[in-house]
Amino acid sequence: MSRVKIIIVGVLAAIALSAITAASASAEAPELGRCVKVSPAVGKYKGEHCTLAATATEHQYEWFPGPGALSYFLIEGVFIHLTRTNGESVLCSPGNIEGHWTGPKTATITVFWWNCDQPQSNGEVEKVCGTGPTVYQNQ
Repeated sequence: MSRVKIIIVGVLAAIALSAITAASASAEAPELGRCVKVSPAVGKYKGEHCTLAATATEHQYEWFPGPGALSYFLIEGVFIHLTRTNGESVLCSPGNIEGHWTGPKTATITVFWWNCDQPQSNGEVEKVCGTGPTVYQNQ
């Protein structure tokens, strides 16, 4: 089971790195935050997405780093495909990823997956996880 955990950590790291690379050419992770309409209108941005700099007459929005009051997130229906250290594949029913943002660039996550199967060379499938959820948590 510890090998599966190590592989999961590697898979999650690869996904995170891919997302970061796709989102930005810089080596630094993007910053989580929110664009909020401010009153009086003294913000640095003129649009609700905080991508356009404010003008002399349009300056109603401001960027605030971090998750704000709602730090919880849930991603449902994720198919889990694990690769063991020996190269064998393990396929799992749709799982969930949930977590809490702990800062502008960090989060704690829990991954749940069910009914993992390992295809065999003879065409049969071996159950490797049982029917209850298997849980991984980063701390």
